[in-house]
Amino acid sequence: MRGVLLDADILSLFAKVDAMPLLCEILKCDKLPITSGVFNEIMVPLTYGYEFPNRIIAVSKTILMRSEETHDFEILRLEGKVSAADAEMIAICSHRGWVG
Repeated sequence: MRGVLLDADILSLFAKVDAMPLLCEILKCDKLPITSGVFNEIMVPLTYGYEFPNRIIAVSKTILMRSEETHDFEILRLEGKVSAADAEMIAICSHRGWVG
């Protein structure tokens, strides 16, 4: 799995135009890593009857924060400047040297 995390907005754009295979090709991966926060954001449109989230889920794998990443996540959330999903991505990327 590559060291790239995408947010729900980017994933949704590609899914809506049925371009998830293109995104996987660009990033050279079979499964796109997503955080649990992004997964939760993607699930919301399903409750309203939209089908595009299924295209994301089909090519993604949810990764979890490591214990050392939760500290940065909590600090970011307490600052209140970013969403939980964004704070999770920032914490993971900063600790793992990934791009987000």
